[in-house]
Amino acid sequence: MDIHIHIDDRLVAGVRRLLGGRRGMLLAATGILTVAGVLYATSGAPPNTFVSGQPISSSAVNTQFQQLYAGMNALEASVAALQQPKSCPSGMVPVGDVCVDKYEATVWARVDGAPVDCAAAQTAVDAGIEGTDYQPFGETSDDYPAGFPDSGNLTTKLYACSIKSVTPSAYLTWFQAQQACVASGKHLITNGEWQAAVAGTPDPGGAATLYTQNCTTNFPGTTKTGEQSACVSGAGAFDLIGNLSEWVDLWGQAGSMPNLFMDGAQVPPWSANFGDGGDTTSNLAGRAVDGVYKSGLPAAAARGGSWLDGVGAGAFHLNLNAGPSFSSHEIGFRCAARRP
Repeated sequence: MDIHIHIDDRLVAGVRRLLGGRRGMLLAATGILTVAGVLYATSGAPPNTFVSGQPISSSAVNTQFQQLYAGMNALEASVAALQQPKSCPSGMVPVGDVCVDKYEATVWARVDGAPVDCAAAQTAVDAGIEGTDYQPFGETSDDYPAGFPDSGNLTTKLYACSIKSVTPSAYLTWFQAQQACVASGKHLITNGEWQAAVAGTPDPGGAATLYTQNCTTNFPGTTKTGEQSACVSGAGAFDLIGNLSEWVDLWGQAGSMPNLFMDGAQVPPWSANFGDGGDTTSNLAGRAVDGVYKSGLPAAAARGGSWLDGVGAGAFHLNLNAGPSFSSHEIGFRCAARRP
């Protein structure tokens, strides 16, 4: 009895229809040779091939097709595994289709000038030896090197890392924050990504003190990253409310030129079902500041509020006082990246 098995375009098309979409195309493109290999493999359990002119039992045919079926299932499982999103890098948490820095960013350089590996920097911080190989910037002053200017037109790369138990970097412009994220293979977090990441963070209003683990909204200064254990979002990101306000990738028109700083501009417009109802917006009807208020300067958004915003800080806090060329001891940042 002759049995002929022919794998042709009709089988490819059938597999595509059966599995559908991308997985079916991958299987059809790469799996047909594997299917043939399963059917004709040297498995050590004869018959390994169908031989013309020799009889073959139904049980042998069943065995061959069971091997074929198992091979197809294994290949399908492998393709499905490849399509699953991978975990986020160290120091980041998944938020939808992006990874977001778990902690407010710190800007670093290696003493030897080599690129900064953030995971290695965290290990050095944990061991208390980061000063041997790494130098942080922006912890207590605007100490960024001349090659990392306010404009972001850098000649010296500095790197943004999400590291626990360090003082987050401030004193940098929006442009510097953006370039530090880019150097680390990330991007400055967008306004929408930030809003998704902050969801679930408990808002302490103005009641936080030095003796609680709430978000740092009523303190005399910043706390170290990740050490306020109650200030964590549903996604697992720390300090999105308070500590430092955070630059986000959003520019806008500031508005209609107030005469004085914050003249009539700081208001809590949110209803009580948005956070605690006290989060403020600033200067939505005024010029943006770059040392002084300037007509025509766009406003760059900072979110979350800082250590001195009290009840005004929160998940819906928006500050549009500052242009992207402004820097402050109250404003830091964090990065995001596409999810692998």
